[in-house]
Amino acid sequence: MKRILSVILSLILLLSSAAFGFAAYAAEGDTALENPLYAERPVLYSPSVIPVNVASETKKYGGKTYYSDGKQLYLSYKNQLVQRKESCTLYYVTKNQLSWSYQKRNLLDKLFICATEEELATGCTDGDYLRWAIKGYPAVFTLNATVSGYYYYTIKINASYYDTLSEEQQVDSAVNSFLSGVDTNKLSDYEIIKKVHDYICSKTKYDYSAAEEYSSDKYAYAFSPYGTLIKGKSVCQGYAASFYRICKELGYSVRFVSSSPRRGCHAWNIIKLDGKYYFVDCTWDDEIAEGKSEFSAPQDYYFLINYDNARAYDYNSNHLLDGDYYDNADFYNNYELYFDENDYDRDNTELLSRCTVSLNSKSYSFDGGSKTPFVTVTTASGAVLENGADYTVSYTNNKNAGCARAQITGLGGYDGANTHRHYIIYPNVTYTPWVSAYDSTSVTLKWKAAEGGVTGYRVEQYKDGKWSYIGYSTSTTYKAKVPSATKQSFRIRAYKEVSKRHYFGKYSAGVNAYSKPAQPSIKSLSSKKKKLTVKWNKVNCTGYEIQYSVNKNMKGAKTVKASYSSVSKTIAKLKKGKKYYIRIRAYKTYNINSKNTTFYGAWSAKKSVKIK
Repeated sequence: MKRILSVILSLILLLSSAAFGFAAYAAEGDTALENPLYAERPVLYSPSVIPVNVASETKKYGGKTYYSDGKQLYLSYKNQLVQRKESCTLYYVTKNQLSWSYQKRNLLDKLFICATEEELATGCTDGDYLRWAIKGYPAVFTLNATVSGYYYYTIKINASYYDTLSEEQQVDSAVNSFLSGVDTNKLSDYEIIKKVHDYICSKTKYDYSAAEEYSSDKYAYAFSPYGTLIKGKSVCQGYAASFYRICKELGYSVRFVSSSPRRGCHAWNIIKLDGKYYFVDCTWDDEIAEGKSEFSAPQDYYFLINYDNARAYDYNSNHLLDGDYYDNADFYNNYELYFDENDYDRDNTELLSRCTVSLNSKSYSFDGGSKTPFVTVTTASGAVLENGADYTVSYTNNKNAGCARAQITGLGGYDGANTHRHYIIYPNVTYTPWVSAYDSTSVTLKWKAAEGGVTGYRVEQYKDGKWSYIGYSTSTTYKAKVPSATKQSFRIRAYKEVSKRHYFGKYSAGVNAYSKPAQPSIKSLSSKKKKLTVKWNKVNCTGYEIQYSVNKNMKGAKTVKASYSSVSKTIAKLKKGKKYYIRIRAYKTYNINSKNTTFYGAWSAKKSVKIK
């Protein structure tokens, strides 16, 4: 178990000397902390102690909304962490003044545990996935005011992560690419989960350098799915987070679990099949396959085994669940109570998890009605199960755009087992946009909101002979930058985002947009024998209008034109000794619907000259 011990040693030495070590804080009011999952310090908070779904008390002060301990405060923190923000801001209100550093440290621990609690997870990149993505969270507390017995704090948290936002986006792409190749209509749950396990093991190798070196910054990638799925090198944390991420997106009940920093500091997973939880350790299975293990378990031994067998080859309690985090009523009632006493029965082909579950349609377009695809459940031996006798089907999220779910619940001999399959309801065709405003550098598009609870809209522009993405909008308007005096074409389509995946509707019809010419500027004015000559900078246009008047407000101004290729114009028959004011603008004529339409640019600044 040299590998595991080296992980522990490196983490302990690293974190004890890091800038955000347990006892390190720069000044009064500053508090520095590392992720408590790696720290040898007491854990004061767990789901059985903190009810994370209790609403925060809300207070207004100085134009800001402050939250007490509760769901709104935890969600605010969680949402910033999911976005990989390095500077997170929380507005915290409490009846208890935070006078001592240990109070602030305890609060930071509580905020971290609650923000990353599985109960508040709504996707595949929060919950356990987020909890293990964070290295530390040093913070500065500022007391803004004390009003009516309440203390108003701003908490500035400098979060550090094992991967960056751009690296996380690469993970998103890798996961989406893998999932697009998993045809759940043709696979059983067992086969789907095995496919995930094998994919992770094939994508990476155990990174011994990361486990043995003391520089977490140098090897940060190895502790994240970025190392596992992109760089191909990671430690157990990267393996387990990757398995959690993909299985969670596939809709399975899965957790990332770990042993204590004092007992192996190892990470693996539990996942539910047929109503029971089993243990999966991609890391140790991968090392067995590579022939680098220090134990004699067979290949794939750690795929869907029970708790006792997970610990059978341990001598340092590597697979003993960390009591600080898992010894509580919440984990027991929701997970441990359902640990199977036996390994998953791979030879039992009649289990519901060994059945192929297919839907007669896996995609629909939103039309306002509920979508209920027909479900066929077939055993591994080819027998078709009977709806109402062997199972029932229920549907969730099956009306609006997004990812819907067909839930299959076993009956009779399958009682206690359940499975599911996802299908997509795509947004309907988006209404054709129109141009609501335009100038020489931009056009503003507007459109009618799509129905069905969409997340936003993708905007595309026709460039170089093809449609190209230019941006997203979560409202019904988009301002696009364009060259002056040009015709541009745009189209949009609505999308629904679910767990970082975008489900797109069909494109709208295209709309043409026309920009004004740029504003020319007068370079020089000169006068000679009742004439003036104006020179200007050239812009893209059909032509120019030059106005001149003896009145500064341009009252009674006369207008002459110049061609698009001109850069000067001489105006004659002017009054000697008079002061004339001059300005110029460009215009562009487009043929729109077989009619010529002229768009005028802005007038230049006025200049004056006295006629000789």
